[in-house]
Amino acid sequence: MIRVLLADDHEMFRLGIRRILSTEEGIEVVGEVGDGLDVFGFLADQAVDVLVLDLSLPGMSGLEILNRVEDEAPRVAVVVLTMYPEDHFAASLIRQGAGAYISKSGSPDELVAAIRVVADGGIYLTEKLRAIEAAGGTTARPHERLSPRENQVFMSLISGKTVSETAAEIDLAVSTVSTMVSRIKDKLEAGSVADMVLYAHRVGLLD
Repeated sequence: MIRVLLADDHEMFRLGIRRILSTEEGIEVVGEVGDGLDVFGFLADQAVDVLVLDLSLPGMSGLEILNRVEDEAPRVAVVVLTMYPEDHFAASLIRQGAGAYISKSGSPDELVAAIRVVADGGIYLTEKLRAIEAAGGTTARPHERLSPRENQVFMSLISGKTVSETAAEIDLAVSTVSTMVSRIKDKLEAGSVADMVLYAHRVGLLD
């Protein structure tokens, strides 16, 4: 039996995923959380094989959770399930330890297939990502060159949070986050946070 934990801050969406997986033989949803801070408490108390993880979570971002799972729960495979298309973050997150990257606009069959593959220790690539790889891969865009922590700060800022709010959210000093913002600006060739937001709109990270 593949034991699955759902981590997404939308209860209705979690309910939909639970219903989809409940019809699948050999897969059981053993729990769900809506706050990133609750993920590791659950993993400490319950046996989990696959974590289905949204990137945008309150308390702790999905990116931070992915990095911590690598260190603290390496036997738990991660399927990233997010609103962002595969060509935005998939390659970099798989390099960082995700077993699969599925867009929420994809089909339920893809999610089920991904869970089965990663539970068996494999890496699942969607048809879209396989097509991208077959065409010669992708040239890393500026935001894809950000470190995991820089990416976390970047995503927080373009979502509308201030530097102080971002620092509090990820438990870093404001001065440390300010230094990271300077590095992000250099990598994106952005003169300000407003320019970072414009860049995010331009590459499709924001609607």
